Amino acid sequence: MFKDLKHHYPATILMFVILIWGSYYLFNQSMSEYPSYVHAWTQSDRLALAMNFQENGFDFFHPATYNLLTKDGITQVDFPIHDYLVAVISKVLNSDLVFTFRLYNLLYALIGLFFFFRLALLLTKSDRRAIWATSFLFTLPVLVYYQNGFLPSIPSFANFIIGLYAFALYLNNFKLKHFYLSIGFLTLAALSRSPFFVFLFALLLHRIVISFQSKKWRIKELFASLLGIALFIAYFAYNQSLANKYGSMFLTELLYFDSIDAFTNVINTAVDRFGKEILSPFHAILLIALLAVAYVQLKKGLKVTFWWSSMSLYFLISLIGVALFFYLMGKQFADHDYYYIDTFYPLLAMILLLCLSKIEIPKKWYTPTAVVSGIFFFYFFSHAKDIQEKRYTPPYNDRIDYAYEVYKRAKSDLKDWGIDKKDTLLVLDAVSTNMPFTLWQNRGYTLLNSGEETVKNALDTLDFSYVVLLDSNFVTDTYKDYPELIKRLKLVHHNGELGLYKKSQENNPVHFFEHFHYLAEDDFDGQSTLDSATLAWAKIEETDSIYGKSYYLPFDYEYALTVKKQFNNLNSNIPLEVFVLADYKPLGDTAQIQLVLSHGDFYEAQYLENFITKVDEWQQKLFRFKVPAAKLNLNEPISIYFWNPEKDNLYIDNYKILIYQ
Repeated sequence: MFKDLKHHYPATILMFVILIWGSYYLFNQSMSEYPSYVHAWTQSDRLALAMNFQENGFDFFHPATYNLLTKDGITQVDFPIHDYLVAVISKVLNSDLVFTFRLYNLLYALIGLFFFFRLALLLTKSDRRAIWATSFLFTLPVLVYYQNGFLPSIPSFANFIIGLYAFALYLNNFKLKHFYLSIGFLTLAALSRSPFFVFLFALLLHRIVISFQSKKWRIKELFASLLGIALFIAYFAYNQSLANKYGSMFLTELLYFDSIDAFTNVINTAVDRFGKEILSPFHAILLIALLAVAYVQLKKGLKVTFWWSSMSLYFLISLIGVALFFYLMGKQFADHDYYYIDTFYPLLAMILLLCLSKIEIPKKWYTPTAVVSGIFFFYFFSHAKDIQEKRYTPPYNDRIDYAYEVYKRAKSDLKDWGIDKKDTLLVLDAVSTNMPFTLWQNRGYTLLNSGEETVKNALDTLDFSYVVLLDSNFVTDTYKDYPELIKRLKLVHHNGELGLYKKSQENNPVHFFEHFHYLAEDDFDGQSTLDSATLAWAKIEETDSIYGKSYYLPFDYEYALTVKKQFNNLNSNIPLEVFVLADYKPLGDTAQIQLVLSHGDFYEAQYLENFITKVDEWQQKLFRFKVPAAKLNLNEPISIYFWNPEKDNLYIDNYKILIYQ
């Protein structure tokens, strides 16, 4: 099995050292990390699959997540062999599932890299080039991030490399067993990650072209290729039946480019977001240099061998396939960097091998080349480490990371509140379809936005025990999108970050809050809970057929819509939250119009021009004020009003004020 390494033991040992040392250097701090930041959504979905295999008796053909937006949680998904094996291994060894998942993918990645090393040895006949090429591939930043992650792209990429190695062996010795192995591993790669079907189908086309060129049909090779494709199609058909019967938590539609602008936007976005991570500057420089040298030398007429021309043909067919896939799924490439592992990196691996196997370096350049390569070798690893740390360090205001931390902290609270596995939960404004459920191991539903129709439909049609809502999401999203929600839910428990609610039939907003103080609203068409003092000098005018009557702030008004309330039931230890939600239509400049809150010696003004940017168009804005607990004064009223010192013209409609703690 390893006789091809017989004369390369020192290089092989060194390669093992690099892979083991590199793995420790790059991954020692992340092996137990839960997927919580970059692409936490997709990665937690894969974790959910493994967890559910353990909970559903290892029913391989009915993969499921915790999300009940599909029937019984069962979902269509690419052949889940890796999620299944992780679940089995974790169960047998009684090991932590997160750690097992990361270790499984990492070991699979290292096996793939070792076979790439063997492939490079086979094609270049050079220890140095094989080590250099493998290190180059090993340290690609995006690949590094997912090598110990949860996505099937990594084992599929490794299976592609093994399949490519077997194909190269076949081109060397024409033993059919190697071709069969190639088809087997390429099929496995495609089954578990469908973009790799490009490379499986490319091998069939390759053998067809060769058959035409040689005028000899290779029936056994074609049959093996068709068998691999048939297996892929068979599982694809079964997958579709799962989707039709149960639904899908995974992408099931094409996201092709529908215009040149869409194509340009994806390219610009991808370069901006991932440019230095798909290829680091150090990888890019060496790759360009390698391509330039190879081009110059090939142009001079270097000898082209059979296997090189054959492998080049396979590369060209694969390139066309990847280009077609890129067109069909192009919009994914702007946001999902792991798609580059499925498409770009296999092409890159082949380019490296094709170039390194042909270029010749004059003896006088041996030392300079070795020095430069050595320097860049260390830059490969250091840059990959930097990117790794960056990807595991979210910005201070990252919603996904914050939500993960709150969900994690809430696990013990849910248990203390009497929530068990049989209770289904509806998580509003969730940042992922499965993240909260994998932490709590509850089933339920997630709503990724708080749009009025979305939330109303969920509350009216879904069967759940409780609603879960982060306080921060209520502040930033939920109330703005669907203010009436506070009349439909009753607070059951609260931990200062997250609330647990039940549906309420009482239509009373006081039940939503721990400390509720005031709610008033006015559409200026006759439905109002604002007091008479606030509307004493109001000018109400018909604006248009959609909004009807609205409050008019004319040129001779300096102050408008003044709400003044004094509360004797404030908790002096808790800050006061004030929301002002309304629709605005400025008739001109709003540069000086301010929404003001004053309370004793606390004063805060927010300028409308920072948020209401369009003239003569309706725009909705939620303004939020927070009065610190130290500033609360039970003897002073709270005043909310518009200050218009320049007497600019403005329409206001659907005006709501909410005050709570």
